[in-house]
Formats: sequence, structure tokens, C-alpha cells
Amino acid sequence: MMRGFFFLFVVGLAPGEPDHLVGKGAQLQCLDNECDFIGGQAQGRRTRQGPVFGNGKLYVFKYPLSAHEEPGLPVSVGFANGTSADVETEFVYMVDNEINATLTVSGSTSYNISDFPNHWTFLDSRVNDSPKRFDNSSDVNSFVYITGLEEDDILTVKWLFNRHYPIVGWKEDSFKRREWRPHELFGGTMTPNIIKDGDIMSLSYSFTPGTYWYYYYTTSVGLSTDDYPYIIMRWRADNPVAVASVYFEAGGGEGIVPLGSQSSRWITTIVQLPSNAVVNTVMIGLSNVKDMDLSGMGTLEVDYVLFVRGSDL
Repeated sequence: MMRGFFFLFVVGLAPGEPDHLVGKGAQLQCLDNECDFIGGQAQGRRTRQGPVFGNGKLYVFKYPLSAHEEPGLPVSVGFANGTSADVETEFVYMVDNEINATLTVSGSTSYNISDFPNHWTFLDSRVNDSPKRFDNSSDVNSFVYITGLEEDDILTVKWLFNRHYPIVGWKEDSFKRREWRPHELFGGTMTPNIIKDGDIMSLSYSFTPGTYWYYYYTTSVGLSTDDYPYIIMRWRADNPVAVASVYFEAGGGEGIVPLGSQSSRWITTIVQLPSNAVVNTVMIGLSNVKDMDLSGMGTLEVDYVLFVRGSDL
């Protein structure tokens, strides 16, 4: 999978033509030779030279980047024999806003991994390069416990983090301890299937066309946007059914994932919140309002939600 910087080049706008080609709230997501607009309105096509949007006015060029590798921060690892040690991770990244931190260990039948930075979010765990589920007692917000191994097995655990936002005021990475509940005022017109596996939270529903279906799932926050002015959310949705917002203590709110968003690949959305406000709740939900002809299953998966600030605030 090759990633890179993407350069947008606008050419030849005729008099009277709009000076924007991407609708409000749209995000351009590109991977390999595919680009999608997420949450906005735009038309695009692909050519041999790359994606072209806006009737030939917007061209997208990709400049591939090489991966950087460097020694990472240590994490605490408890072993099956009752001992523990700080073990160094490895950082691998192309850009500072998407860094993989990888721990590699062997020689024990179990590992209790903790004391990793709070802005790291769990990505996956593997044994001998095959997926390995962590023990159900784990809370990946703060520790990962993996057992049932052979001493010669090689365990790798990966986290994902953004170097620009190292200070976290509120974290939901496991969807395990915190109470989530239906919206108090808008209870929904459906009851989705909700699965929390200790890593990902998914909401799914089998939609029938011609009816407005929605469901909003909320949890309490209680943070000042002056202290933590950004929210980061990693999500994907297989149909245009995703929505996420925050609601403020004084009333009103801010959209995070635009109503009716869709992406088959994981998207990391970062939104700067208005100042001088207190976030009362965060909402994650499903709605077919953008496509009421939708028929069949629609699923939203959420990997994590963070309220953060930068190190220079």
C-alpha cells in the first residue's frame, strides 16, 4: 500500500464559474490511484495521469513518500514469570500525523503491556504475523493483555498516533468502561445492532427504502474546548449512513462526521471546536437521510474518539 502527498492544481476557471470545487465539509481521501470526496458534494473521474475533478479544473498529483524508521518510546511489559521491563518500540511513519508504534517481544507465554502514552491508540496485535486477539480483561485505553502463547512465538503490538496532538483530555479507544446510551431527546426510529469488541464499536442496521431511519448513540464528556480544542475520530462506513457530532453544555453543537458520510477505508477526522464552550456529550449515529432509497445493511465502525490539544497550546 503506497501513500504520498497529494497536490491539488486548479486550472482555467472561466468568468462566472465558482471559485471552489469542493463542497463545504468535504474531505479529499486518496489511496494509491483512487480519490474520494467524503462528506461533501463533488464530481470526479479518473485518468491515466490521476484523478480529475470539477470538469477538468482540479487535478490531483501524488508524490510518493518513503517510510521513516526510528527508535520509539518504551512501554512497560509484564511477563508470565512475574517480572517486568521497559521495552523500546519502533516508530514507522511517512508523515507525523500517522505514526505506527510497534512493540516486538518473544520468550514468554503471556504479556501485560501498559504505560504507553495516552495519545497512542491500539491498532492491532499479531503472533508470528497472524492476527491475535487480546484477552477480554484488556482495556486498550490503558493496557493490553495477551496470553496463550508459546515461548518462541513472536508477538507484535501496534499503536497509531498523531505527533501534533500529544495531550489528551478524554479518550475512548476500547468502548468498554464508559456508558453509551440513546440520545435523550431523539430516541431514534430504529434499534441498530451494536457490537463493542474491546477495540472497535460498530452500529449496523438493515435499512428498508422509503422510510427515514436514524439512531443517535451518546456518552458524556464534560471538557472545556479552551483546554482541549480538537476532536479526533477514526471511522469507516460501508454506506452513506454515518454521522457524528458533539453537543455543548450551553446548547448547540458541532458536526464531526457530516450526516450521511461514507468511506470503505478508515478515515481519521480532526475538527477544531469553537472556543469558550464545554462539550457535554459526543454522539455517534446512523441515518439514511441522504439516501432514503438505501436497501440492505449499513454499518458504521468507530475505532477511537479523542479530545486533544497540541503541545504548543
